[in-house]
Amino acid sequence: MLSQGGGGPLPPTPPAAGKSGGGRRKALVAGGVVGILALGGGAFAAYSWFSGTGPQPAEALPANTLGYLSLDLDPSGSQKIEAYNTLKKFPAIEQIFDEEGVEEGTDLRRKLLEEALAEDEECSLDYDEDIEPWLGERFAVAAISQGEDEDPAPVFVVQVSDGGAAEETFEKLNECSGDSGGAGWAIDDEWALVAETSEIAESAAEGAAEESLADDADFQKWTSAAGDAGIVQGYASPDVGKELADELAGLASMGSSMAEIPSAAEVSPAPTGDISECFELDPVAQSEEFQACIEAAEGAGATPEPTVPGLPEPDADAIAAIFEDFQGGAMNIRFADGSLEVEVAADGNLGKQYGLSPSEEGGAAVAALPADTMVAFGAGFEDGWGQSLIDYYSAFLGEEFDLEGQIEALESQTGLAIPEDVEALLGDSIAVGVSADIDFEGMSGPADAPVGARITGDPEETQRVLDKLLEQDPTGMVGEFLGTDSEGDVLAISPNEGYREELLGDGGLGDNEVYQDVVREDAASVFFVNFDAGDGVLDNLLESAGAPGEVRENAEPLSGLGFTGWLDDDDVAHSVFRMTTD
Repeated sequence: MLSQGGGGPLPPTPPAAGKSGGGRRKALVAGGVVGILALGGGAFAAYSWFSGTGPQPAEALPANTLGYLSLDLDPSGSQKIEAYNTLKKFPAIEQIFDEEGVEEGTDLRRKLLEEALAEDEECSLDYDEDIEPWLGERFAVAAISQGEDEDPAPVFVVQVSDGGAAEETFEKLNECSGDSGGAGWAIDDEWALVAETSEIAESAAEGAAEESLADDADFQKWTSAAGDAGIVQGYASPDVGKELADELAGLASMGSSMAEIPSAAEVSPAPTGDISECFELDPVAQSEEFQACIEAAEGAGATPEPTVPGLPEPDADAIAAIFEDFQGGAMNIRFADGSLEVEVAADGNLGKQYGLSPSEEGGAAVAALPADTMVAFGAGFEDGWGQSLIDYYSAFLGEEFDLEGQIEALESQTGLAIPEDVEALLGDSIAVGVSADIDFEGMSGPADAPVGARITGDPEETQRVLDKLLEQDPTGMVGEFLGTDSEGDVLAISPNEGYREELLGDGGLGDNEVYQDVVREDAASVFFVNFDAGDGVLDNLLESAGAPGEVRENAEPLSGLGFTGWLDDDDVAHSVFRMTTD
């Protein structure tokens, strides 16, 4: 880089005989240093643009923020590139880019605020004059704790480039609000905090100056656990659990008191009589005897006695115990590899304290479905999960709710032992699949439907429970849908014999490119849709639903979508929703 002339090497260094030669040498060295620094600075700037996200609203909020949801319209350079490359595949958005240019076409601030200003006839604010000069690219809404005796306060955060101009606009807005009182704010050169009162906003700003949400250890832990940041970020602090427990306890008391309120018919004068005998005369068929009985009863002044079913009173202490140990959670929405991705990380101990631990077998079960699977769902189960689920939900129902009686009634109706038979029925894992070969219009019966379930565990036990269910169907119609075959530890259920054979083998869905692009590894539960599995699958579905041509055209770039959930070794529950494009 430090060559001269036509690119040849530097000549030998002349003797240090004169002042001019030394000065020239120093100039060359200095120029080289400056050049290196310039190149390094440019590389650093490029890297910062590509990977950096700039200041975020979390820096303007106090560490005691309970909940937080932010929107970043100026994300990192990599995120901008991903967003542009993804969105440009959709004709409607590509047209905006081509006609208006990327910068103007993606200015959501203008598009949203100009519509809002046009609807507000009381204010004569102009976007270009009153808002655009100071409005930044990052926004957030948060709930700030105000102590045990006060409800959390909502606070809005807006990035500003000119605090003075922003304050002038807020004052105009307050003047427009008239008797409604307007809002309060606290503004510096970078952020504006808007709340119900100036006291709340200023208190939040002072708290952020002492310790910001961005510096809070819980915030850093959970937002990091939710993966790379993107355009939207959400956060729930550990204190949210306590707030939620208190709210649920209050609702429980309210529900209990409402259950004791009599209906209007019970408190107002009304003719009484027994009309219930009429309903023993087959009301479904509406026979002549039934109609005559009703008319006679009404002629005698009889009316059906209204009843208000009592609501079970939830156990407030049990509910509080479930949520009070909540450790927090976070969410990131981003563009990645031609897809839109939503990742959530949260405390995985809520269900685990009742034995509800997800099994990684769910993902393995779905991956073994046939490679041409269009829609799939799968889940894995730990031993004793059925009883754990009953224990978990019984805490919400309270002691007065006769859960055992309800289970006994269900056992009587189905002939099943609950939860033992339900656990045996679903095995260690279950995967349900729909083949892309399905022909909804050409099917003449259930046997033509390539739809079924792949259950891994003890096939004999699963078949035993299925036989119990079939005994409850004297018509035999259910049996047409529950044809079974087994091999090893796998039992296949499908009305289609050929599809049952496919289910018994390792069909190779896990090797499908769309599946690999959508589903995370080691999943406990999976939902997957492959829009590329069949010829025009998505277009046919949209057409049958009556979707206009424009919608169908913009859905064409979609290749797959999926939901994956798992629990890691640190008891953090992860879930990822991912929609991919071709």
